[in-house]
Amino acid sequence: MAFPKPAIDGRGRHWRGVQRLIRQLELGLILVEFEKGSAPRVRVVFHPLPYRRRKRSQARRAVIQEIAARSGDYNRAGSHGAKLMTAYRENAFLIACCLDRFGPLEPRQLRAMGAGAKTLSILYDNVYGWFERVDRGVYELSAQGRAEVRALSELTERVLARIGIKTAESDKRTL
Repeated sequence: MAFPKPAIDGRGRHWRGVQRLIRQLELGLILVEFEKGSAPRVRVVFHPLPYRRRKRSQARRAVIQEIAARSGDYNRAGSHGAKLMTAYRENAFLIACCLDRFGPLEPRQLRAMGAGAKTLSILYDNVYGWFERVDRGVYELSAQGRAEVRALSELTERVLARIGIKTAESDKRTL
């Protein structure tokens, strides 16, 4: 791209932004200086080169880990104000479903059912208020957790089926 030489001589904030945009578009920049009585002078500021985008490896890794930890896409596109089903929430919901189905359990029993390595921290932190500690190392579902499992009955069936536990609904469908 060729431009008349700006009055600020390429030192202003706006001009730096323009130069960055031209580089991102992988174009070159030529400045042309017009003086009365002489031929225009041309100066090549930079040549067109491939733009090296910054790698955001930490953010990229976090997104890939989140997607890998999910078993399915339970979020409805375009929904506003609805709670998103993250990998953490999905794992906590699986634990809640198991506790609803089998009653009070220990974290090692839940891990054996397929609840994952973070089972103990999910139960201990109790971010959603779904769990209650009954005894040392034994947890059960709280009233709030029971209401959440009942409210998402279709999801409950899919989550339990994922780890190989049949529900009453799936038993009805096979008949």
